[in-house]
Amino acid sequence: MTNHNHTRSIDRPIVVVGLGSIGRRHLQNLYALGQRRLIAVTRGTSPLPADELPPHQTEETLAAALKHDPIAVLVCNPTALHLSTALEAAAAGCHLFLEKPVSHQLGGVEQLVAIAVEKNLLVQV
Repeated sequence: MTNHNHTRSIDRPIVVVGLGSIGRRHLQNLYALGQRRLIAVTRGTSPLPADELPPHQTEETLAAALKHDPIAVLVCNPTALHLSTALEAAAAGCHLFLEKPVSHQLGGVEQLVAIAVEKNLLVQV
């Protein structure tokens, strides 16, 4: 019987934008799946004690996190910021996972689709 190890770290970091309850859950799940290069973008402090979050680097802005050449960005910040965050990450060539809804308005969604198609990015909502 072959033992398939499905927990391995990707060489490039994965960014989680927003450390509310869902962002923290994604950060913990990524770590449990073997991802060790994690960057959280948060302007505040997490209500969880540091020992309840997996090891991760913290940046105050997405622009700062993008300087680390991440492979993907998980958009977990407030809904009103989803689209602008996704557009910035997609423009930088990052695959995207967006918490729903994509946005609180339709303006800009077509632009996100166009960037994703042009750059051959995976986008999941």
